[in-house]
Amino acid sequence: MVQLLYTYSVPVMADSIQLEQVLLNLLSNAMDALADEPSMKRHIIVHTRREGGKAILEVRDTGRGITPEILEVLFHPFFSTKEHGMGLGLSICQTIVEQYGGLISAENILASGACFRIELPLSLNVERRHPS
Repeated sequence: MVQLLYTYSVPVMADSIQLEQVLLNLLSNAMDALADEPSMKRHIIVHTRREGGKAILEVRDTGRGITPEILEVLFHPFFSTKEHGMGLGLSICQTIVEQYGGLISAENILASGACFRIELPLSLNVERRHPS
């Protein structure tokens, strides 16, 4: 199940196709993380919001989370936890997000899975209309 919570459009200056690919990669990884969970415990939450001059997008899952050792190398090229993974997905996501002045990070949510967070600068037009 994918659940959208209080999600709305937050305009950023970035290529929509590239951001779509980042989101699809994060959703695919979240679904993989839930594959061994009982069906009633499989949840993915996508949430967007504005924080000051930034747009925040979070993808959370209710899987087992990410070990501290893996968190350290998660975005390194060619690192994968998947048996047949190439280890390029998150590295490419990081490159895309950073090319637009953003950040991508991952963290564990205590007893509740993992959260991937993308921060991107708001579009200049939005900042002018809505000062922080």
